Amino acid sequence: MRREGVPIIVVLPAAIGAAFFIVPLVGLIVRSPWGDALSALSAPETVEALKLSLIASLSATAVALVLGVPLAWVYARVAFPGRDLLRALTTLPMVLPPVVGGIALLLAFGRRGLLGAWLANTFGITFPFTTVGVVMAETFVAMPFLILTVEAGLRLRGGRPRAGSQPLEGVHASHLAVDRSIAVRRRGSLLGTRVGRVRRHDHIRRELSRRHPDHAPGGLSPAGKQPGSLVHPEPGSASRFIGGVGRTEGSLARQRVSLDASIRLTLGPLDLDMAITVEQGEVVALLGPNGAGKTTLLRAIAGLVPFSAGHVRLDGKVLEDPATRQYVPTELRPIGFVFQDYLLFPHLTAEENVAFGLRSRGVPRQVAAERATRWLDRVGLSGYAGARPAELSGGQRQRVALARALAPDPRLLLLDEPLAALDATTRAEVRRDLKRHLESFEGIRLVVTHDPLEAVALADRLVVMENGHLVQTGTAAEVTEHPRSQYVADLVGVNLLRGEAGNGSVKLASGQVVAAAGAELGDVFVVVHPRAVSVHRTHPEGSPRNVWSGRASSIELMGNRVRVRIDAAIPLVAEVTPAALKELNLVEGGEVWLSFKATDVGVYPA
Repeated sequence: MRREGVPIIVVLPAAIGAAFFIVPLVGLIVRSPWGDALSALSAPETVEALKLSLIASLSATAVALVLGVPLAWVYARVAFPGRDLLRALTTLPMVLPPVVGGIALLLAFGRRGLLGAWLANTFGITFPFTTVGVVMAETFVAMPFLILTVEAGLRLRGGRPRAGSQPLEGVHASHLAVDRSIAVRRRGSLLGTRVGRVRRHDHIRRELSRRHPDHAPGGLSPAGKQPGSLVHPEPGSASRFIGGVGRTEGSLARQRVSLDASIRLTLGPLDLDMAITVEQGEVVALLGPNGAGKTTLLRAIAGLVPFSAGHVRLDGKVLEDPATRQYVPTELRPIGFVFQDYLLFPHLTAEENVAFGLRSRGVPRQVAAERATRWLDRVGLSGYAGARPAELSGGQRQRVALARALAPDPRLLLLDEPLAALDATTRAEVRRDLKRHLESFEGIRLVVTHDPLEAVALADRLVVMENGHLVQTGTAAEVTEHPRSQYVADLVGVNLLRGEAGNGSVKLASGQVVAAAGAELGDVFVVVHPRAVSVHRTHPEGSPRNVWSGRASSIELMGNRVRVRIDAAIPLVAEVTPAALKELNLVEGGEVWLSFKATDVGVYPA
């Protein structure tokens, strides 16, 4: 541990505080009549007083343990209305003046107190000026200290997330930050690396901040030499997670990587019940409207949000399972997380941000800096190593965040809307770069996005969720051809209906009938592509079997196509060319007829 100068503004009050405790002890030692100590201690009245003190102290300790430990457990593990108020009342004896505390006990248990009169008249029990009263007074003063100490220990020990608890936003109920229970933990850090060696975050580790992120003290073990491969394990939690302490694992390419998560939780209005699996080398995009629970699912997998039932398994190892009370703290999970707003440390340079995880795992400063430089070069930022986040563009910050997440070699990479903060021009360029970097990472990749183009470009498989539940999963082609919700249909840009099929037609819930070639019996979805819908100003001639009138409620120009939304017995969207729109002389609110052929209708089981 490095020795550093302590500011005088800290030394002076610290010295006065120490003297506050030391001077009375020195006065006791210096001023006591030690020559008469033996005779005074052996006097009958002194022996009796010592005996009484010993009996009272031991009895108070026993009572405090019997009553205080269960109460501390309740405070630490059970959420109930008024818990914080009750905890505050429990600590009152610690701050009350002794005289006030004594008066409070007399008013409660004295001969005329709330309970004292009843106890004396009913059972003949009196407390004032008795040994039992002394025990009660000592318990009253000592038990709050025991309760707070045991409660803090129980919270730090972790365990099953407390039902109904309200954790800090973005922090799991078993994480150190909950309820301000802060302490230094074992090696490891938030999302794959230990929270350490970062200036202005020293409060998490109960240490004073330093000039440089490498100046914070910590018990970091040196890293062994690592082969210069694309992806290899670092000493720390990711390696220990797979093989245990002392076992050397091979490269990621030789490991069978898989994510199996089933999560059920309630968070405000969100009722999340999702199961998702991702295999080795697979890129999965998680799609859904705002409020669907996508980010909450990612945070639950990372251990940042508690869940009531389900499990998270990585490589067959349990990261969290409330049923069996298994929980791997967030900082020990081999996970890299790229947040939507990136969360780069503003006071660190790009190189220091990327090296953060490596340094926190004990990689020597020079080695970490060299690897961070290589990662910055890989993401095209070799000339920005000394720049701080405020000096970088949105795309550059995104690449720094990605490099920081990948540098410690995580087993699982989570990306929450990685391109959402970018403008349209930058997004296209960064999307290509991101796709290339994701392809070079052989672990598990789970990406949250709203953009279907982004999902198709980055992912091998799409998972669509709405209102906290799985709606559809499959390749981009499967989801596009067979949407199973209105959200997916809108995302893909097709008309989606649902009804009962039979005899070449589908009867909708509204009672309308759509002619569909090849429609079989049963509950089915009906898909009509907007380009298959023809728009007319008069009743169309010819053979279309699906014809009805309506009103053009909106007209939107989209590139070389125009989307016309038609309110009719069956509301649909049609696509025409700008030339056709001009020829129709159509404006919003205009009366139209629409038609499409039965052979242009896609039908599949619901």
